[in-house]
Amino acid sequence: MIGATALAAMPGGVGASDGAKKADRKQEAALAKLQAAASAAEAGDCRKTAKLAGEVIDKDASVLPPNLRAAGYTMAASCEVALGDQANAYRHAVSGTALIESPDELWHLRLSFELEGRRYGDAVTTVEVMMQGRGAALNSVPEQWFYQMDNALKADGPKPLRRRLLAVLASGSYIPDTPAASVDPFRIRYARLLDEAGDAAAAKHTIEQIEDPSTLLDASLDPRLRKFVPADLDLRRQVELKLAELRTVMQLRSEFLGPLIYAATYLRVLGRPAEALALLDSVKSKTADPKAFIDRDKQLPWWWDARARAYTMLGRYDDEVAAYRSGAGVNENGGVNVSQTVNLAQTQVEIGRPADALDTLKVFDDAAPNASPFGIMQIRFTRACARMLLGKLAEADQDVQFVRDHEKDAPQTVTETLLCIGDLDGAAASLVRHLDDPEERASALRYVSEFDVPPVTPPPSPIVVNLPKIKARADVKAAIVRAGGARQFNIQQVSF
Repeated sequence: MIGATALAAMPGGVGASDGAKKADRKQEAALAKLQAAASAAEAGDCRKTAKLAGEVIDKDASVLPPNLRAAGYTMAASCEVALGDQANAYRHAVSGTALIESPDELWHLRLSFELEGRRYGDAVTTVEVMMQGRGAALNSVPEQWFYQMDNALKADGPKPLRRRLLAVLASGSYIPDTPAASVDPFRIRYARLLDEAGDAAAAKHTIEQIEDPSTLLDASLDPRLRKFVPADLDLRRQVELKLAELRTVMQLRSEFLGPLIYAATYLRVLGRPAEALALLDSVKSKTADPKAFIDRDKQLPWWWDARARAYTMLGRYDDEVAAYRSGAGVNENGGVNVSQTVNLAQTQVEIGRPADALDTLKVFDDAAPNASPFGIMQIRFTRACARMLLGKLAEADQDVQFVRDHEKDAPQTVTETLLCIGDLDGAAASLVRHLDDPEERASALRYVSEFDVPPVTPPPSPIVVNLPKIKARADVKAAIVRAGGARQFNIQQVSF
C-alpha cells in the first residue's frame, strides 16, 4: 500500500535528527506535523494523515528536505485516494513525482488516475517522463495497464499519441520486471503503425528486434509485415531458443512460477508434452505452499491449466478434466475462476460429455461472472455447443444469437460456434469476414494455417470435423489468397 511505502521512505526519529535540531521554528513545526501524520498512518487513521500531510506539503513543503517532502506527498495522496478525494490525490501525485526522491508507487498512482479518467495525453506524457530516469517505476507498471491504454488509443485516440506510447513500450528503455515478460507484442503493434505511416525502414528495424516466437508467427502472417520477416523463418528454432532462455530465467528467478509455466508451454509447442508434464510435476509439492512462489496467487490456476493441456496432447482426457477441475477451484483475480472453468467445459464438449459441460457452466447461470467480454463469449459459445449436442436447439439458439451480436469481442469464437452447431455456410461467411478484415486477418490466417501433426489424434468434436470442410470451400480459399495466404509451420498448433 502506498501509505506503507511512504512510511518506509521516511526515516525514523525525524524530530531528533541533526537537521531538525538546527532548523528554525517553522521547519521544526513542519517536521513535527509530518511525524504526526506518519504516526496517524501507522495507526490506520487516513483522515488525520491526509489532513496533516496535506497541510505540510501545501503550505510548508519548501522547508522540508526533498526525501521528506516526497514522503509527505505520498502519504497525503495515498490517504486521499482511500478517502475518495480524487482531485487532491492526483494533484499531490503530480507534484510529488516532480521530485527525484518520489517513490515508484507515487508514479503508478499518478498514471492510474490518468488512465481511469481517460486522460491519455497526460498518461502518455507520464510514461515518457518515466522513461527519462525513472526506469524502475516504468518497468514495474502492471503490463495490463499498457495493453488497456493502447487498446483504448487504437479504438478511439489520435494516432500520433498512440505512436508516442508504443515508441516507449517498444524501445529498450522499457523492460517489464515480470520474469519472462516480453515487449514484442508492443513491437509488432508499433511496426504496424510505422508501416502504415510509410516508415518502412523503422518498421523493418522494429520487426528485426522481435524474438518472441508467437509474435514472429503473427508478423509472418500479417500482409503488412511479412515482407519484413525472413521467408525461411525457422519458427521451431525460435521456440528452442526461447525455451533455453526460459530455463535460465527459471534458475535465476526460482521464486516465480510463471517462467516454468511458459517453459512447459514451449515444450508442448515443440510436441514434447511428456516433458512438459514432468517439468510441471517438478514443483508439484511446492504449489501447496502459499509462500513458495511470489506469483502463486496469479499463476496457480495456470499451472493446473498447463497440466491439463499436456494431458490433452497425451490423450489422457480423464486426467485433463481432473486438472481443469482443480484449476477451476482456485480463485482467479480474487474472484470466481472463469478461465479454467470454461476450459473444463470446453474439454467436456470436445470429448463428448456435453451434459457435464452444462453442469460445469451452471456456476455462471445465476449471476454475471467476473469475466471479460471475451470470457463471456467463451461461456456462450461452449454452452451453445453443449446444448446443440444434447438436442436443446431453442436454448442453443439464444447463445448463438448472443455470440453473433457480439462478434467484435471474439471474432474467431463466432466461427467456432457456427462450426459446432453445424452451420457451415455461416461459419464460412464468418471466416471470410475475418480474413478480409485488416485487423483480424493475421489471426484468421493463423487459424487456417497448417502445423505439425499432433502426437495424439484429437477427439472428433464438431469443430475438428467441420473446420476442414469450410477450409476446402472455394469462397474461403479465395479469401485466404486475398489475405496473403496461409503458411505451414514446423511446430504444434498450441496457443502460446
